[in-house]
Amino acid sequence: MWRSPALFFHVITATVTRMRNAGILCWGLLLAAVAPLAGQQDAVMVGRNEVSRDFMADRGFLIAKGTTLPQGRGYVAALAPTFTLGVAYGVTDRFTVQAGTSFWTLPSGYPSGYLSIRYRIIAVPGLDLAVGALGVGVAGDGELLTGGWPYVTTTVGTDRLALSGLIGVGSSSDVFESDFDGHLLLQGLLEAVVVPHVKILVEALYLGQNSDPAGGIGARYFTRRVAGEVGFIYVFESGGGDGIPLPWAGVSVGF
Repeated sequence: MWRSPALFFHVITATVTRMRNAGILCWGLLLAAVAPLAGQQDAVMVGRNEVSRDFMADRGFLIAKGTTLPQGRGYVAALAPTFTLGVAYGVTDRFTVQAGTSFWTLPSGYPSGYLSIRYRIIAVPGLDLAVGALGVGVAGDGELLTGGWPYVTTTVGTDRLALSGLIGVGSSSDVFESDFDGHLLLQGLLEAVVVPHVKILVEALYLGQNSDPAGGIGARYFTRRVAGEVGFIYVFESGGGDGIPLPWAGVSVGF
């Protein structure tokens, strides 16, 4: 959900290269924004303290988790270094829609955007499971190139400590010249609230063939309606070459 920081940064690199060197390295980072707000409650107990719930709790840096937005709730997220802006909204408690764009691509003359949908089919204490799909598109030179990933994602644990996993498959990936068509997308996330309002995230991503694995670690500070996150994502080069270190930062506002 990507950058693949294996998924996304590789997707990005592939897209950019295929787009006549448009210089859109961070294109795949659009996936990072694909995640709705989580939970029906605004507060959670951390030790003996009641603190605001992480309203971005249904995503890591990139991974879309098994939870969905409450009906009528949403958020706006701005992410760097990709200059990505996304908006998410809960149509029902189980169905979330999100769309956005990356301003990084505009100066090169290739407008880009994404659309994501997710439906939660299991919601019991300690376990959430959802199915979804992400579609991306790049316009330019009189044509629209599109691609996407249908996926299944699940989250187990609590608000304080949780583990998530996602599996998807590339489909009709014209925007990537079919490089990822039929290839598995794998993502994992471990998250823990270490002190009130602060969460540590450790994430891993892999897109399979034609992609390099990636991992990231960072922290998110959250209040009732505002959240900020900083982190570091490292894309490992296959064949033992030097990897690509990438900083990560974001600001989100819930509504």
